[in-house]
Amino acid sequence: MGGRSFAKDSLSVYGTKLFLAVAALLSKSLVSRTMGPTGASLYATAVGSAILVNSFANLGINRALTVTYSAKKYDTKTFFGNALGSLIFTSIISMIALYLLFLGNGADRYGWDALTLALLCVPFMLTTEFGNGVFLATGYMRGFNGSQIQRYVGFLVALVVCLILLPYFGIKNDEPMVTGAFLVGSICGALSPIIRLRPDAWTLPRFDPAVQRDFLVTGAQFAITMFILQLSYRLDVQLLNVLAKDPHIDVGIYDNGVTLVETLWQIPTAVGTVLIAKSVHANSEQEAVDRACKVMRTVLPLVAIGAVILAIIAPAVVWVFYGSRFMPSVDATRLLLPGIVMGSIYKVLGADLAARGKPLYAAWAYGVAVVLNVALNFYLIPRYGFRGAAVASSISYSVGSLLYLGIYVKNHNVRLADAVVPRASDFAPITRKLNKLIKRR
Repeated sequence: MGGRSFAKDSLSVYGTKLFLAVAALLSKSLVSRTMGPTGASLYATAVGSAILVNSFANLGINRALTVTYSAKKYDTKTFFGNALGSLIFTSIISMIALYLLFLGNGADRYGWDALTLALLCVPFMLTTEFGNGVFLATGYMRGFNGSQIQRYVGFLVALVVCLILLPYFGIKNDEPMVTGAFLVGSICGALSPIIRLRPDAWTLPRFDPAVQRDFLVTGAQFAITMFILQLSYRLDVQLLNVLAKDPHIDVGIYDNGVTLVETLWQIPTAVGTVLIAKSVHANSEQEAVDRACKVMRTVLPLVAIGAVILAIIAPAVVWVFYGSRFMPSVDATRLLLPGIVMGSIYKVLGADLAARGKPLYAAWAYGVAVVLNVALNFYLIPRYGFRGAAVASSISYSVGSLLYLGIYVKNHNVRLADAVVPRASDFAPITRKLNKLIKRR
């Protein structure tokens, strides 16, 4: 659990996250340039809705598996048999919930041909999530990274085939091809745990009441928290579909801006992922807190610098990836950046508490943020469209993160400065590495 191991794992996950960010940009670029604003809006609605529903309907079992497996409470057959049973049950729940959401928001606009393919993604997305829960519990970052890479590579390749190659041979590219490509990516991602988990992990599904109750009790805390967080992150797209004067245009423009700014979250997300694996096995709470605060002091200024750079180059990036029709996404990008920087606080500190079985603190903080988000969206979207949604998100992200930071430092008797103010020693490993590279040259 030493610093070198943490740094190595963080770089590994960050490399994966950076790859995923580029793949996401390329995917959105393909959809935007070939399908226009309507295709981009379908992508945002279908994929965003699937993520939102899965965050709650999976009952938090993915994170519960991490905690339960690490505790070694059950033998392998019992654990994996009940995990498979939970996967089947939660897949059914998620598909029903997503169908109802599409029925009320999207079916009349995009049609069931496209949305049904998004529904079929659910069991494969959940298989990936469940497998990743075990990968994190065992510290198997190669398996965790593989799931993400396979999913996005499969999605990107399928998009190229559906939106570029097939039209070249005279086959029209229409809306179902977008969600069909996402289905291919979801299947590819699910292959990672299927291939990489040890052979005795695959057994017949079981529904032992005591084990399932343990999963549900632990998972419910994560489910509530993840649902509230996803509401905070994804609710704007749903509200734009309802409140915007021209949702066919606004949703795609806004979501393209979201994709750009979320590339900055790859750093805190990467180290947060490794923090989960490390905090689960920490020798003491103090060790976990000290590590999380050190990471926070390092990450926050890096994300802030990245935000300034992105604000400057946003026009060029939007034009290159999305084309001239999406230049208004520059405004969405810049308006979202303050909230993205502040949101990094939760990405790091939230990972530490979640790994130690305390996810509900985030539910309290971001519950307030969601209420604020909804109120601001109802006021701002009818007046300012996607720009209003971006302002609402930026404010709510900031409020939620500040509340969470206050909860974290209070509960661990940490000075605020110790959690967020950088120290020269925090960057010593990076400085030493750079000095070695300079001397070699």
